[in-house]
Amino acid sequence: MTFTPPDGVAFWTPEPVAPERLATFLRSVLPFLRSLEPRDRPLRGYHDWWEHDGLHFDKGELDWNRAAEKLGSASSLRAATPDDDAVYFGIAPVPSTWYLRFRVAVESDDSEPEGSLGLIFSAEDAVTFKSRFSLLEPILLNECTASDYYKRVLRP
Repeated sequence: MTFTPPDGVAFWTPEPVAPERLATFLRSVLPFLRSLEPRDRPLRGYHDWWEHDGLHFDKGELDWNRAAEKLGSASSLRAATPDDDAVYFGIAPVPSTWYLRFRVAVESDDSEPEGSLGLIFSAEDAVTFKSRFSLLEPILLNECTASDYYKRVLRP
């Protein structure tokens, strides 16, 4: 299945986040994401290699319960993250009206795991997201247009 990245507004972590804080944030965001899908459309999982080499691999259908399991804890975020450098796990409905990508990995042998994420919404949904989450959650998010975000993360 071909993935088309959504247009709109992107929110992303400009610096590494402790995996526990990232999991807490994502657990609070999941009900918001589900509210954007009134027919409870199934999701798709992806191995997102955008920052590694620009590729994007469909990993199949992902129901909401399985998505909640993947986002449920620091260890489940780590387990969902592919082992290659700069590769994220992505989740989106079909069609992709929003897109969540995250990564929790150990970047060097002697470091603690670090997390990062990107969330892309339509302009309208971004306004709602920002009003609900940007000041209340324990992580810093930057904001830019989706096209600027894609320029930042996509490797040719």
